[in-house]
This record gives sequence, structure tokens and C-alpha cells, in this order.
Amino acid sequence: MKSRTKKLRPTQWIALGFIGTILVGTVLLCLPISNKAEPLSVLNQLFIATSATCVTGLTVASIATQYTLFGQVVILLLVQVGGLGLVSVLSFILTLSKHRFGLDEKRLIQESVGKATVESAPLFLKRVVGYTFLFEGIGAVLLFVRFVSMTDVSEALWFAVFHSVSAFCNAGLDLLGSTSLVGYANDWYLNLVIMALIVCGGLGFTVWFDLSDKLTNRSKRKLRYHTVVVLKLTGILTVLGMVLFMMTEWSNPGTLADLNFADKTLVSLFQSVTLRTAGFSTVNYANLREVTKLMMLVFMLIGGSAGGTAGGIKTTTVLVLLLYFMNVRHSKNDVVYRKRRISVALFTKAFYLVSMYGIVLFGAMCILLCSDTIASLDLLFESVSAIATVGLSVGITSSLSVVGKLVMIVLMTIGRIGPMAVFVSLFENEGNTHHVEYPDADLLIG
Repeated sequence: MKSRTKKLRPTQWIALGFIGTILVGTVLLCLPISNKAEPLSVLNQLFIATSATCVTGLTVASIATQYTLFGQVVILLLVQVGGLGLVSVLSFILTLSKHRFGLDEKRLIQESVGKATVESAPLFLKRVVGYTFLFEGIGAVLLFVRFVSMTDVSEALWFAVFHSVSAFCNAGLDLLGSTSLVGYANDWYLNLVIMALIVCGGLGFTVWFDLSDKLTNRSKRKLRYHTVVVLKLTGILTVLGMVLFMMTEWSNPGTLADLNFADKTLVSLFQSVTLRTAGFSTVNYANLREVTKLMMLVFMLIGGSAGGTAGGIKTTTVLVLLLYFMNVRHSKNDVVYRKRRISVALFTKAFYLVSMYGIVLFGAMCILLCSDTIASLDLLFESVSAIATVGLSVGITSSLSVVGKLVMIVLMTIGRIGPMAVFVSLFENEGNTHHVEYPDADLLIG
């Protein structure tokens, strides 16, 4: 009998790439040269390596005090690779060496960068890497101007590069201590630069390419449909999040109560932006009111836009679901938004994605409620923060049990790779190509 080796699909290569990167990062972080003091346990090193590679930002120790420069460089490289994707990084290196990509390689790049067509995937990848370095370079220069007034030139330069990459990749890891940016809550310059980098990374590369083409090509009449929708949704969600946070925390002495109106506005705006899966914070989330935590869960799950460095179910996914729910309410045949019909296939994909998030979160919460004696809302907040690769925490990360930390590691990995990609990698059967049609089911709904 002839033995046959099953060919790995692109989604499986991507998943293996992320897992391999995490394991390599864990080994490097365990080295004595990476740690200033006593090295953390292997589990905690694995947790931080996963958080960096999955651009989440949850940590069980302070990056600044635990790791040496070598360890911090390892973490930054994990963030950069995680933000772009290992396949994208390796493919870009091969592109520089004039490597000619085969069809299978192009399909792998296509899956990695989320490009619709196979042939244009390598060119799209070049632009992705180019724009990434451009935004991160500009961000580093702007941040250096601020950090150089706080410390010496060499450290200021390192701080600028680290935080620029971390912000653009929506990682949320920092070198400013164990309280993120809480000590800089009223620093307008630093806050605005970090927020700009977060938004630039979260909008998605397709949006930036379209905006760039619009500015450089006079014959281009209008922006793409996707670009207009993403910009509109981003603006609405940012303003809405800021207003809701300000309303719920206005008189809370642990967050906004002692600030003037301008600083309250800045802090509220920053929390709204960072909820788009960035992970930085300028207030102590342990002091938040319960209603604020509930509100933030929704915004964290929504996340950023498709094709960028942000996580979550994505803004366009939520829009498609809302449009279809409104369509059912008004009993319309076609779902139309901005003079374009939203296909049933898009709704099916969106519904499937949200369902997968719900199933994974439900399973994770069942395990956490059995393994950890922490308030259920705080556990849910941490779980959503992990699977949406947000990185915001109410201060319970280091208090999680071994099982709790393992659950968070799995959630961060699934969130970065994508629940749908994980499901396809594990259960899709390529051998089943038969298509059979059956009669409609006679079921009563509702």
C-alpha cells in the first residue's frame, strides 16, 4: 500500500508558525542573559512570549524590571513578528533575495496577509512591510522627542523604538514600569502619539493603501467601499467609547474624579482608543466601576478593522450582523448599506466568527470558574482581553493559577491566529468534495 503524507494547508502553516515563534521566544526568555534577576518559571516565560507574539500585552511581570536589554529585544522582535506574522516576515526576506514564489507559496502569503487574489499577494506583502516600518519609524522619532527629556539619549532612543513598535502592532507592552502609562495620564503629547500609532495599526493596511493611492493618483475618483466603511465605524466607535467611559467614570475617585475637564476628556479618549486591542492604559483598571467593565467588554470584543494589527471580531463583522438583524426586523429581502448589497455569504461568515468566539469564551470561563477563586466579571474581563488580543487587565494576571494562565495562553493564541483559522486547521476535511442538496427543513424558529 502506498503511503501518503497529508499536505498541510496554509492555515495550518500559519498556526504552526505562531506556535513555533512562541516556543523559540520562551526558550530565549528563559536564558540567564535575558533576565535581570531570578528568571521566571517556564510557564510565566511562556505566558509573556505568547503575549508578545500574539500582540496582546498581558504580563505576569514588569518588562522593564524583569528583563535585560537582550530580553527586551527578544520581546520586541516577538511583537514585530507577531504583528506582521511569521509567514509575512520570512516571505519578505525571501523577496529581498529575489526568490521566485511558487503557487503554493503565494497561497500561503495570501492567507497570511488576508489578500483576496493569489498573484498580487507578494506585492501586497512588500507594501505591508514598507508601511509598517514607515509608521513605526515616524512614531519612534516623535516619541524620542518626548523620552529624551526624561532620560539619556541611548535609553530614550530604545524607549522610542520599543513603544512605537508596541503601539503600532497594538501590543500594549511597555518599559515604563508595572502601571503602563498611568503616570502619564495628563501628558498630551505622549498620549496623542501613542493613540495615533494605535489607530494607524488598527485601521488595516488595505485602508492605508487606498488612502495613499487616492493622494498620489489624481485619476482615482473615490475611496474604496471598505475604506469608507472602516473610517466611519472607527470614528463612531472611538467617540462613543470616549463618551460612555466619561459618563460612567466621571465621579469615580479611582479614575476621573480628581481630573479637570480637559484631562478627563484625554483619559476617556485614550481608553476608548486602547480598547481597540492596544493594551496600554492611563488609569488603574482595578478601580473601574462594574458597569464600565461591562461596557468595555463589548468594545474589546469588537476590536479593530480587518487586515491590520488589531484583534477582536472586527468592526465590519459587527456591522454586517447589525445590518442583517435590522433587515429581519423590517422584513426586507436584500440588505443594503451605502448603495451596496451585503451578501448572505458575508453574514454567514460573520455569524460563524462571532459564534466561535462565544463558544471558546464559554469553555474558557467554565474552566476558570473551577480553577480560580476570582470574581467572575474580572475573569471574564481577562478572558475577553486575551482572546481579543487587547492586553488590558484589572490586575489579576499574576494571581491566576497554573490552569488559569494556561487558559489565557490558549485564548491569546486562538485570538491571534483566529478562531475560524484554528477550527479549519483542526477539522477541515479536504477530501470531502461531494455536494449533495437536501430538502429544506421544516422548523419553527422563535
